[in-house]
Amino acid sequence: MIIWKNKTCRHPNGVCEGATSKWLFSIGAEGIEEANKIKPQDCDELQDMVEKANFSWSTDLKLKWAEYVKDKADLEFEPFGDEKSSTCSTLIKSQSKESVMSLQELSGLLSKLTEGDFGYINAIQPTGNGHALAIYRSKDNIYFFDPYNAIYNVSPKDADTLSKQIFDNVKSWEDVVIFWGKITRTGLTH
Repeated sequence: MIIWKNKTCRHPNGVCEGATSKWLFSIGAEGIEEANKIKPQDCDELQDMVEKANFSWSTDLKLKWAEYVKDKADLEFEPFGDEKSSTCSTLIKSQSKESVMSLQELSGLLSKLTEGDFGYINAIQPTGNGHALAIYRSKDNIYFFDPYNAIYNVSPKDADTLSKQIFDNVKSWEDVVIFWGKITRTGLTH
């Protein structure tokens, strides 16, 4: 586990959207080891763009990705699944519904992830406050990035443990959705 602090001098209320987007981009561009080295201050510029409504993870991250992979046909970033995917989002909890997903259901989803699969987690309150988190499946592990807490790392056989951690981390948020996608990095060496 890598401890994370979701604050900077420039963003005392947090850099979670910028950080989560930067983490996902860094995974594709440089690999999970490098992505796990990002610091809150590395995300200030991107968080500025988010707060000025000049950046959205689902569209602008794909554009940034496309710019990076221009001459790298073996790299791909798809923010809402692909034609092979049966689902592009999963509602974990909602203030308007009693129970949307169980721990076992989330654990089942996590255990079925394959290398390159990711989930961008959007958590919001009725007041408009929000939080961004992410899940990523590497060859050997599943990672969960919560900028308020840490980057968690478990083997796929420990999906139950990670499900509990995710539920615990989002329990104070009213509406929580995971948007599933895929990062393909075949042939890329760093």
